[in-house]
Formats: sequence, structure tokens, C-alpha cells
Amino acid sequence: MHGSFFFVTSEIEFQEATEKGARVLATFMELDRPSQNDRMYRFEEGEALAKSLIGKDIKFGANWLGKHLKKVPIIGIVESAWQEAKKIKGIARIWDQGIIETLKSGTKYLFSVGGVAEFGKWIKDGVKYILKLFNAKCTHLQMLPNDPEGAGFPSAKMEKLIEINESVMYIEDITIQECDAFGCKVLAQIKKDYEFEETKKKIIMEKAINTAIAEDIAAIIRRIPDLVVETEN
Repeated sequence: MHGSFFFVTSEIEFQEATEKGARVLATFMELDRPSQNDRMYRFEEGEALAKSLIGKDIKFGANWLGKHLKKVPIIGIVESAWQEAKKIKGIARIWDQGIIETLKSGTKYLFSVGGVAEFGKWIKDGVKYILKLFNAKCTHLQMLPNDPEGAGFPSAKMEKLIEINESVMYIEDITIQECDAFGCKVLAQIKKDYEFEETKKKIIMEKAINTAIAEDIAAIIRRIPDLVVETEN
């Protein structure tokens, strides 16, 4: 009599359920108004400026002179941007976990754009001279601490925390096979989907593996009467 074995195998895969991160609605810049560093972006170029922001990297911080820090990690991306009257608004997606934790506690940040222009023209604004930029394009967006003195525009700030998504999709693909001396045949394939916080990934993975091993052992035990077992004395 030929014995047969049940083999239960479990493949575990983790996928993003949706794009991870915190999404925030914010004002990024103003038009026809001087910034803190005496730059002015033209209202007529608002639509083009908004389009140039889409997909750009977001970094964090500035030095004591208000200059954007460049050699710092990318913390997010500009998901969308549009002109609304004399402001450029948009949605930023932040994936830096440290900043996400502060957003959860209610912290709000300011924003400042960085870019290039074909040329600028100095104009007098009261007692100050302002550099009016022409054919400007945004190259990045900087998130700054909530300090109006260091922002590009005092009104360039977070308006609303839209959502925070920290979940991933856990997919377990279980295959049950019956094998004997002549080969194996698949009895069943089961796919299970779960959504959970990434911090639970390790625990669930270990549990899934242990469950698969237990099922494998249990299946073999149930078939012991049908097995031919060779022993040595």
C-alpha cells in the first residue's frame, strides 16, 4: 500500500492597500505679493506655477537665514496643485513617520516654494525693493516649522489634515496538496486578504507561518493510518 501525504504551503505577500502617508491641504504660495525674502511671483503665471509644482519633492527645514535645507531626506511629494485667486493651493502627501506623528498630535506646518526664473525685475514697494520674477517655475516644496518669520509667505500653511493612511494589504495564498509515490495533486488553493497597520506586520507574519506549519502537521497526523512507515531498531 502506498502512503500519501498532505502538504500545506503558505505564501505571504504584503502590498500597499492604498498610497501610504498623510495628505494635507495647504496654501503653498501667494501671487503679486512679496515673500519674506522679497520675491514676487506674478498672478499671470499662477496656473503654470501650480502645474510646475505637481509631482515635486518635499523636504523639511531651513537655516537661520531662511534658506531651504537641501541635503536632507525627501519627506513627501506634491500630489496636486491649483491656482485659487491670488494663491497657489494643493495637496501634499507626507510619508515621513516622524512628521506624521506630529500631525496626529495637531501640529501644523508652513510651506515655502523653491524654483527658478528666466529673469527678474526690481520694483520699489514702499521703502523696499522687490524682485519680480518672470517665467518662474517651481522645483521643490519645503515644509517649515510653524514660524511665520521663516516662511516664504505667512499665509503659506496647512489648512486641513485630510487623512492618514498607515495600512498595508496582507495576502496569504495557501495551497493544499496530496502527494504519493506517483506525484502530487492540488486539492485546494485559498487566498485570504487582510488589511492592517504596518506595525503589526511581523506579528501577523509569524502567526501565519506558525498556522501553516500547524496545519501541515495536523494533516499528516490525520493520515498516519494510511502511511507506510519504515523504522530502524
